Amino acid sequence: MNFRSGLLLLSFLLLITYTAIGQADSAINSSAETRVSRSLGHQMILPGALVTYGVVALNSNKLLSLDNEIKEEVWTEHPHLPYRIDDYAQYLPGLSVFGLHAMGINGKNPLRVATRRYLISYAIMSVIVQSVKRISMIQRPNGSGNNAFPSGHTATAFVGAEFLNQEYGYKSPWYSIGGYIIASAVGYLRIYNNRHWARDVIAGAGVGIGTTKLVYGLARQFRPRQGTNAKISYLY
Repeated sequence: MNFRSGLLLLSFLLLITYTAIGQADSAINSSAETRVSRSLGHQMILPGALVTYGVVALNSNKLLSLDNEIKEEVWTEHPHLPYRIDDYAQYLPGLSVFGLHAMGINGKNPLRVATRRYLISYAIMSVIVQSVKRISMIQRPNGSGNNAFPSGHTATAFVGAEFLNQEYGYKSPWYSIGGYIIASAVGYLRIYNNRHWARDVIAGAGVGIGTTKLVYGLARQFRPRQGTNAKISYLY
């Protein structure tokens, strides 16, 4: 692996560091449901920054040049056969939650509630990704289509990774780290397989993390109190 591609992979893995650092206070807040967790705005800083980078990169000559350099080093100068594992691995972090439940390892929420929040997060992500793809019309690096931005595979993987983090991160940070490692690998493979530019993958990660954090954040902020009706009943 050359220096630039290795640096790119490292940047993805740094997302895991963010998740792991937040586990200490996440565990405290999650284990005692009466405590107030970090504000939703604070939680949206990372995904917002990732999406912002992707959007800015669409119109920045320097960042566009960086994307081309990454493609040159990863693909043009080192031609290789693409791997198809990312087509399946994108679902692995999310499916891990259901696998853990099947093994009797319960998460923060009942399976019914967790499933509902996951599906809502996935639906919001899909609408955002497909809408932006149709509006932006960015050509893929391999020329196979004009629907590069943002990466749907990466967004799907990070929806699942954050879902796993929300449901099991309070038990052990290794659940979160494992999910984010897989999601980061999916993002890297989208570039390695010449299917996406780096900006597509970075923005996709932001959309995936952000939509799941949004759904869980709203669920915490509007949690119904005893004797009252849920303000957002479909999240419970």
